[in-house]
Amino acid sequence: MRNHRFIVFTLSIIIFFASLFLETFHINNGHPTAWSLGLANLILGIFSGNISWLANIFKIPPWILTYKKSGLPIVFSLIASILAFSFYINGKIIINEAGHTGKVSKYLVGYWVWFSSMTSYLIYHIVILIMERMKNKSAINFV
Repeated sequence: MRNHRFIVFTLSIIIFFASLFLETFHINNGHPTAWSLGLANLILGIFSGNISWLANIFKIPPWILTYKKSGLPIVFSLIASILAFSFYINGKIIINEAGHTGKVSKYLVGYWVWFSSMTSYLIYHIVILIMERMKNKSAINFV
């Protein structure tokens, strides 16, 4: 059981860091790739005017709690996934120092890779929880 946890943990980190080197979105106003690189979004995203940047913060506890048998990784992964999806729903970003906003015109592969790093870990923890409950339930039936 620990082996697949390590594999999924490692893949989640690799997917997340891969998203940092991919373009994430284009905007209508201004230069289309001004904030597009994932690494720029990670570093400067707190100033974007979106709460979706906080998904990066909520992504860390599930990584730390990978080997803990609790519901906390699911809770933090769910929050991270919801915050990551909120960027898609909001569709706006601050584009300059004056606070003007631009509409996201296109979501690129970097956003979807970043989003999948959030949701894949959530799905993994839900599957583990279900498997553990089924295992415990079948152990009780045999006693």
